[in-house]
Amino acid sequence: MPHPSELNPAESPRALFGYELRKHRKAAGLSQEQLSTRIQYTAAMISSVETAKRTPSHDFAQRCDDALRLDGTLVRLWPFIHHSATPPWFRPWLDIEREAGTLRAWEPLVIPGLLQTEAYARAIFLGEPRAVLERVKEKVAARLERQSIFERPEPPMFWAVIDEGALRRVIGDPLVMTDQLKRLEELETVPHITLQVLPFSARSTAGLEGSFLMAQATGLPDAVYLEAVGGHGQVIERAAEVQELLTRYEMIRAEALPQQASFAQIREIREHMQLNEELSTARWEKSTFSGGSGGNCVEVAFLSRGLIGVRDSKTPAGRPLVFTADEWADFANGLKSGELRP
Repeated sequence: MPHPSELNPAESPRALFGYELRKHRKAAGLSQEQLSTRIQYTAAMISSVETAKRTPSHDFAQRCDDALRLDGTLVRLWPFIHHSATPPWFRPWLDIEREAGTLRAWEPLVIPGLLQTEAYARAIFLGEPRAVLERVKEKVAARLERQSIFERPEPPMFWAVIDEGALRRVIGDPLVMTDQLKRLEELETVPHITLQVLPFSARSTAGLEGSFLMAQATGLPDAVYLEAVGGHGQVIERAAEVQELLTRYEMIRAEALPQQASFAQIREIREHMQLNEELSTARWEKSTFSGGSGGNCVEVAFLSRGLIGVRDSKTPAGRPLVFTADEWADFANGLKSGELRP
């Protein structure tokens, strides 16, 4: 990379952004350290952006604009960086997605990208072969920026059908996954987003060939982004193929749970996942309610939401029972009275 004074703004959108940032910072009479104090990013980060070594986030661009009083100059450059950081095969879809009035998604393996949390997206990209941390950061930023379409005054309608397996598959770790499921639960009251779960019990085969995302916009032809292995998808705009995929989508949606039942299942899966994680790290204590057979064979753990875990200390690896406080009191009293035998 050339010295900052020799940075060629025509080299790339990132180089242009760095060139413009450095020019406006110097015009304002600020050092990198002084700008750092104003925008709450490190001077090293500012240096990396000015030399086109790092891709700035939208927040970085906005803070620099505000600090340098540029009236949106840098923010207007940012979409070009975002576009260039996206894989070539996906760039045509970005333009289609921005114009869409209605989006329909089918996802059999993971949570749709437009609904992913930052941590969930990061875990997915870190799992790719030969993942490079800097590139992962750029991919995560690009994915989160796509979600800004829902911040428009008139956001697109988004209909998503998610396979039950995608909800149960732990991406990253249980905390990342439960936070992702909470994010989905928060969408229950969002009027322009509809979620449906395709349960295992449906035994549907219409979507087994892979995920896809459909876009409709007034005055423009319908289009579909068809996912492929390794993310090398393709954009389809031929009417006959689009119609075929729309038919397939409707077949999948017809087998899915209604929205209210779908959110109930998402909540149930999340609570079950949290409970399993809590049981695995719980502090177990010997209970006095062990009957007359000898030995403290009952262990208990006090969990969140007033729940109590109970297990046999002789087989701690076995599946514990979970009681509410009232249920545990009844169980313990039954042991004491002899009505229940341990």
